[in-house]
Amino acid sequence: MDSPSKTEANGVAEGRKADGTFASGNQAARGNQGRKAAAEFQKTLYESVTPESFKTVLAGLIEEAMNREPWAVKELLDRLLGKARQSIDVDGLPELLKETIELVRKPVSNDGH
Repeated sequence: MDSPSKTEANGVAEGRKADGTFASGNQAARGNQGRKAAAEFQKTLYESVTPESFKTVLAGLIEEAMNREPWAVKELLDRLLGKARQSIDVDGLPELLKETIELVRKPVSNDGH
Protein backbone atom coordinates (compact mmCIF):
# COMPACT_ATOMS: atom_id res chain seq x y z
CA MET A 1 0.00 0.00 0.00
CA ASP A 2 1.33 3.43 -0.90
CA SER A 3 2.09 5.78 1.93
CA PRO A 4 0.23 9.09 1.93
CA SER A 5 2.12 12.03 0.46
CA LYS A 6 4.00 14.26 2.88
CA THR A 7 2.42 17.60 3.61
CA GLU A 8 3.96 20.78 4.81
CA ALA A 9 2.74 22.71 7.83
CA ASN A 10 0.18 24.62 5.75
CA GLY A 11 -1.45 21.38 4.53
CA VAL A 12 -0.12 21.61 0.97
CA ALA A 13 1.38 18.41 -0.46
CA GLU A 14 5.15 18.43 -0.77
CA GLY A 15 6.23 19.48 -4.26
CA ARG A 16 3.06 21.45 -4.94
CA LYS A 17 2.12 25.11 -4.80
CA ALA A 18 -0.65 26.40 -2.52
CA ASP A 19 -3.13 26.13 -5.43
CA GLY A 20 -2.28 22.43 -5.88
CA THR A 21 -0.29 22.74 -9.09
CA PHE A 22 3.22 21.32 -9.37
CA ALA A 23 5.95 23.46 -7.82
CA SER A 24 9.23 24.15 -9.59
CA GLY A 25 11.54 21.14 -9.36
CA ASN A 26 8.79 18.57 -8.79
CA GLN A 27 9.88 15.48 -10.75
CA ALA A 28 6.28 14.37 -11.41
CA ALA A 29 5.68 17.60 -13.32
CA ARG A 30 8.03 16.40 -16.05
CA GLY A 31 5.32 14.11 -17.44
CA ASN A 32 5.96 11.18 -19.74
CA GLN A 33 9.52 11.65 -20.96
CA GLY A 34 9.17 8.94 -23.63
CA ARG A 35 6.14 10.58 -25.23
CA LYS A 36 8.18 13.05 -27.27
CA ALA A 37 10.45 10.32 -28.65
CA ALA A 38 7.44 8.11 -29.46
CA ALA A 39 5.77 11.02 -31.27
CA GLU A 40 8.93 11.52 -33.35
CA PHE A 41 9.00 7.82 -34.29
CA GLN A 42 5.30 7.93 -35.21
CA LYS A 43 5.83 11.04 -37.34
CA THR A 44 8.73 9.34 -39.15
CA LEU A 45 6.60 6.25 -39.74
CA TYR A 46 3.73 8.29 -41.23
CA GLU A 47 6.13 10.22 -43.45
CA SER A 48 7.86 7.01 -44.64
CA VAL A 49 4.81 4.96 -45.62
CA THR A 50 3.38 5.90 -48.98
CA PRO A 51 -0.11 4.89 -50.12
CA GLU A 52 1.53 2.47 -52.58
CA SER A 53 3.72 0.81 -49.93
CA PHE A 54 0.74 0.58 -47.59
CA LYS A 55 -1.29 -1.15 -50.32
CA THR A 56 1.60 -3.59 -50.83
CA VAL A 57 1.64 -4.45 -47.12
CA LEU A 58 -2.14 -4.90 -47.12
CA ALA A 59 -1.94 -7.13 -50.20
CA GLY A 60 0.60 -9.31 -48.37
CA LEU A 61 -1.66 -9.53 -45.32
CA ILE A 62 -4.66 -10.45 -47.46
CA GLU A 63 -2.61 -13.07 -49.31
CA GLU A 64 -1.51 -14.65 -46.02
CA ALA A 65 -5.13 -14.64 -44.80
CA MET A 66 -6.26 -16.27 -48.05
CA ASN A 67 -3.63 -18.96 -47.40
CA ARG A 68 -5.40 -19.50 -44.05
CA GLU A 69 -2.54 -18.34 -41.88
CA PRO A 70 -4.28 -17.99 -38.47
CA TRP A 71 -2.37 -14.87 -37.42
CA ALA A 72 -3.24 -13.13 -40.72
CA VAL A 73 -6.92 -14.12 -40.60
CA LYS A 74 -7.16 -12.86 -37.01
CA GLU A 75 -5.38 -9.60 -37.80
CA LEU A 76 -7.47 -8.94 -40.90
CA LEU A 77 -10.78 -9.68 -39.18
CA ASP A 78 -9.80 -7.66 -36.11
CA ARG A 79 -9.01 -4.69 -38.34
CA LEU A 80 -12.13 -5.03 -40.50
CA LEU A 81 -14.73 -6.00 -37.90
CA GLY A 82 -13.13 -4.96 -34.62
CA LYS A 83 -11.97 -7.30 -31.91
CA ALA A 84 -14.50 -9.91 -30.88
CA ARG A 85 -16.20 -9.32 -27.56
CA GLN A 86 -15.69 -11.96 -24.95
CA SER A 87 -18.75 -13.74 -23.66
CA ILE A 88 -19.41 -15.29 -20.28
CA ASP A 89 -20.39 -18.96 -20.10
CA VAL A 90 -23.20 -18.77 -17.55
CA ASP A 91 -23.48 -22.58 -17.41
CA GLY A 92 -19.97 -22.78 -15.95
CA LEU A 93 -20.64 -20.27 -13.14
CA PRO A 94 -21.53 -21.21 -9.58
CA GLU A 95 -25.24 -21.58 -8.82
CA LEU A 96 -25.37 -18.44 -6.67
CA LEU A 97 -24.07 -16.31 -9.52
CA LYS A 98 -26.61 -17.89 -11.91
CA GLU A 99 -29.42 -17.04 -9.49
CA THR A 100 -28.15 -13.47 -9.16
CA ILE A 101 -28.08 -13.03 -12.94
CA GLU A 102 -31.62 -14.40 -13.23
CA LEU A 103 -32.78 -12.03 -10.48
CA VAL A 104 -31.27 -9.05 -12.28
CA ARG A 105 -32.86 -10.11 -15.58
CA LYS A 106 -36.30 -10.55 -13.99
CA PRO A 107 -38.59 -7.60 -14.81
CA VAL A 108 -39.73 -5.46 -11.89
CA SER A 109 -43.48 -4.99 -11.52
CA ASN A 110 -45.05 -1.62 -10.78
CA ASP A 111 -46.04 -2.64 -7.24
CA GLY A 112 -42.37 -3.20 -6.30
CA HIS A 113 -42.50 -7.04 -6.25
